Formats: sequence, structure tokens, C-alpha cells
Amino acid sequence: KKVLFSLFLFILFCCKSILFAQIIVDKNKGDHNQTRKGYMDGNLVATAYYNFGEVADWLNEPSRSGVWPKGTNHTYLDGVAVIVQAEAKDPLGRLIHPLESNYYEFTRYNPATGITYGWWPLPGYAAPYSKIPARSDEQSSWPSRWPDRPSDWNSAWNGFFGKGVKNADVETYFVFDDHEDKEYLIKNNFRPDVNDPTRGGLGMQVKTRGFQWSQVLAEDVIFWYYEITNMSTTDYDKTLFAQYIDWGIGGHDNSSNNAGDYDDILDISYAWSTSPTGSPGNWSPVGLAGYAFLESP
Repeated sequence: KKVLFSLFLFILFCCKSILFAQIIVDKNKGDHNQTRKGYMDGNLVATAYYNFGEVADWLNEPSRSGVWPKGTNHTYLDGVAVIVQAEAKDPLGRLIHPLESNYYEFTRYNPATGITYGWWPLPGYAAPYSKIPARSDEQSSWPSRWPDRPSDWNSAWNGFFGKGVKNADVETYFVFDDHEDKEYLIKNNFRPDVNDPTRGGLGMQVKTRGFQWSQVLAEDVIFWYYEITNMSTTDYDKTLFAQYIDWGIGGHDNSSNNAGDYDDILDISYAWSTSPTGSPGNWSPVGLAGYAFLESP
């Protein structure tokens, strides 16, 4: 009997090496029209995800959100949102705490357009007519050139481990920022970048990768990597990185039976179902799922 402990792991770190020496600073801005939906299915874990950082989507993808094992209707996750917050001062010297995120509910939005104030993807990181974010095993999803790489990377996979290197069975790559968050600009006249007064939000850009290996020791894991860069001219003394995790252990209509805990030595939060069966279908056993923080600066 195999019990799930599927770690939707995420890594956050910054380092300098030859792998990063060929990176070009991309000053393009996020645009909600660039949104793509993908499906990570490179091992026994499968889930929908978006190129603005949301992982899983109970509202629109109830049967493809946090699935284990792949190929079943056994779901464990309603959704995950990436959060970055910082303390700043507006031109009147008032403290403000802009928070950037994007999720299918509970977000601030432009009342005129209904567009969420928060993360949206940068252009150029997927093929123009691709419906999915770029992923290593589907060349048709790659752009003809990568905005953050020199021309000798054209037609090669923009891999974390090097040009054309596909170390993982599946790797996905996309970039998003908070440019479309104009609320603090409108309400507080807060402009994070003196060189670009139209830039919204905090001026944060997030390069994101997801990795899956089918090797038995990692077959129940998705690794998420976030490289967060302050593109603005504002220095922030206080910043926060977090993730909002909405569990759905044992099925989305069974989540009222969920319980959770965390271990601050292992840096992991995890959840389980108090019901022995999952829904729909009364399947069992119902496993556990967790998020672990691996590394940061």
C-alpha cells in the first residue's frame, strides 16, 4: 500500500555562476494577455498551473489540480499563490505595504476592467501561438528567441542547468512581474522606479521554473524555483516571500475534512484528510501532501 506524501516543493535562492553569466536583463513588463495554462505531468504528480505563478485551480480545473497518482481523479490541492510583500513610503512619507499575488479568488482588481492587480506574465517566454507555457519536452512551446538569453540560445532549451540541457524529465520556464498592479500608483502616487514612472507594483520580477523527475526517489515531487529580482530603483528594507496554499486533500468537495500542521525544523507544512475515503468515488487510501521550503539567500 503506497501512501502519498507529495511534496510540491519550492526553492528560492540566488547565486552567481557560469550558468547565470549569459543572462540578459529583460525589462519587458507583465501583460495579462500573455497568460498561458500548463499541465505538469512528468512523474506521478500532475497539476494544472499558470505562467503568473498560480499552481492548481479548483475553480476552473477541479479534476487536474494536485492529482496523485497521475491518471486518476484523486486530487489534493485547490490552489497555490505566490506572494511578495515589502514596506515602502509614498511621496507623503506614509508607510505602505504593497502585496503582490494572483489567485482565482480574494485578489484586488481594477474595477474598470476586472483584471487582478498583481502578477502577470512577461511576453516572449512561450511560442506566440502556444497555449501552454514553455516546457522542455515540447519544442513547439518554445519561443524562437529567449528575451533573457543571447542569440546563440535561439532554438535551444533555456535550461536552468545550461543551454539546451534537459536534466529533469520535465522543466517549465516562465517569467512574471507586478507591473499591472496600479492600485498603489493611483491611491498613493507610489512609483517604484524613477526611471520608469509607468511601472506599477513594487517593481518585482519573478523567474519561475518547475522541475519533475521520474526517478523513484523524486517521482512524487514537483520542485518549484523562484528567482525574485527588484527591477525598480527603490530599496526595500523589509520584504516577505510566502505562498498561500489552499489544500484539497481527498478531493475538493471533501476538503472540509482536512487538517494540517507544520514542522519548523524540516521547514515543511503538510495536510491530511480526517476521512478515510476520497471523493468522488470513495477511493482510498487518502494520502498526505506538503510544501517544503528548501533554500534561500
